[in-house]
Formats: sequence, C-alpha cells, structure tokens
Amino acid sequence: MSVHRPVHDVYARAAGAIAVSLCPEEALSYLARIYNTLVVFEPPEILFGYADRLIIHSLGFPDQAPVRLLCDQLLQEFGFCPDTFPALAIQGLATIASIFEYDADRFEDDCAAHGYKDPLHVCQREWGRVGMPAWGIKLADTYFLNTPLYDILPPPKVGNGGFWLPQSPAQLRSFDVALKRDMEEVFLGGEIGSEDA
Repeated sequence: MSVHRPVHDVYARAAGAIAVSLCPEEALSYLARIYNTLVVFEPPEILFGYADRLIIHSLGFPDQAPVRLLCDQLLQEFGFCPDTFPALAIQGLATIASIFEYDADRFEDDCAAHGYKDPLHVCQREWGRVGMPAWGIKLADTYFLNTPLYDILPPPKVGNGGFWLPQSPAQLRSFDVALKRDMEEVFLGGEIGSEDA
C-alpha cells in the first residue's frame, strides 16, 4: 500500500501529519479506545519510524439499513449523533506506538486490541487478502477534537483504512488546524470526553 501523496509535494513536506480514513464506527472505536490496533495490509513505508501525529478521518455512513442502525447505536452510546460525529470529517488524532507483523497466533491473542474474532486466514479471505501478511498498527494518545473539521474529502481512491496526505491548500490548512487543536488539548490536559475549558 502506498500513501496517497498530493500532486504538489510541497503539501506533503508542510503537512506535519498523515491521515487515515476509517468508516465512522471504526473511527469512533479507536478514538474512544475500545480498540487500539489497526489491522492493515501493505502499510506504506512512510509509517515505519513515523513519529508525528496520525489524523483520524471518518468516511461516509453505511448505506445498508441494518449496518447504519448499528452505527447509529454505537454513536448514541458515546453521546454522539451524525451531526456531532459527521461523515467526511477530521474527528481526532493518535500517535503510532508501534507497527508489527501478525502471525496467526498473535492475531488471535490480540483480538481485544483489534476486535476481529475470526482467525487470521478467515479475515484474509473475507478481505480478499489471501496469503498477504497482516500488520498491526498500535495507536496511543488518542483524542477526539472538541469540534470536528467538516467536509474533508479524502483522495478519490482512499477507502477504509487508507492513508493519505493533504491534496490541496484547504486540506493542508485543515491538517494544521487539527494539529493546533491537538496541542491545545495536550496543553490543557484534555482527556476523552472532556468538555471545553
């Protein structure tokens, strides 16, 4: 997997962060610290040794009614709704604590960290990744932004679990705002669920 780089590399050099797009229920699950390990295939090389913040971006809500209902219920459990946890928005940030390759045993042992109950080979088959190594990206220091940054469209080919850099001056500004808000949260000692000071 390659990180989606902008047309003008100046945005990449100025970004100060990489974004990962996740479906809303997954974005919420990681930011709420229900799970702390993303499972990916072919993680982009830029992530190895990466020391800056990871921006958590939410994709669109599911179209299928049963899945949408479960998503809405999860939002409600944490006091959110589609207006307060919107689609296509920067929702929060995290730090990459470690990246490691899974074998079948470790994947099973790590179920509580990533949330997948099926064995690794079953997940690989369901995701169309048979024979491909799975990697865990352990997240730490996750924070919700007090106010999401709305209407942030990822690059066209970015799907769930896709990593990307800002593609335009407007996205670069949004990344910068998210990082500044993150620093304010750290400075104020903000925790998950904290209210505005």
